[in-house]
Amino acid sequence: MLNDFDGCGNMAQVTTADGIRLGMDFLRRYHALECGTAAYGQNCRWSWNGEVFSSISYDLNLIDEQPYIRLYYTHAKTTRVDYKVRLVSTRPNYGGERWWFICPYTGQRCGVLYNPPGQPYFASRKAFGLAYACQNEDAASRALRRYQRKLESYGGEYGEPWFPRPKGMHHKTYQRRLAEVEALDRYSDAVFLATLGKRYRKLLG
Repeated sequence: MLNDFDGCGNMAQVTTADGIRLGMDFLRRYHALECGTAAYGQNCRWSWNGEVFSSISYDLNLIDEQPYIRLYYTHAKTTRVDYKVRLVSTRPNYGGERWWFICPYTGQRCGVLYNPPGQPYFASRKAFGLAYACQNEDAASRALRRYQRKLESYGGEYGEPWFPRPKGMHHKTYQRRLAEVEALDRYSDAVFLATLGKRYRKLLG
């Protein structure tokens, strides 16, 4: 557990649409999340109009008895950050396996890690006291809320862009709903990155 957290639960008016985020859905998209999997020296980048404005490196280790993802990067262009975030898996009643981050501050499971402005580490929404984006906020917030509502209406959980097929539901209906959620997830990410890109350009003047 990290012990030099700055501002836990005290980031007024900062929402999940601010900063950058790392979701378990990203790892699922690029890696086979199953025991025995390992990937080292990987990169995750956030860009706008082809220009990278933030990036991190990571190692994914699902071989050890205590699986983890190691995050390492430079914060604010001066501070080298290197730490591990534990991973755990659960097996839902409907089958399959679901992976979670263990927040390095709260010790609780979460599907998404956030890195809001000014913070050197990634942690859960609860750790930072981040508010969910509201309807009357910017386009990125509205896109995120739309994705969240659709996912939850189908029985899913934020951070995992999929949900179990309800008993009796036709496979074509299930696949159509999955496609709807995945499309909203991609759109939300695109709008989110566009919003960050605009803020980044303003900072550059």
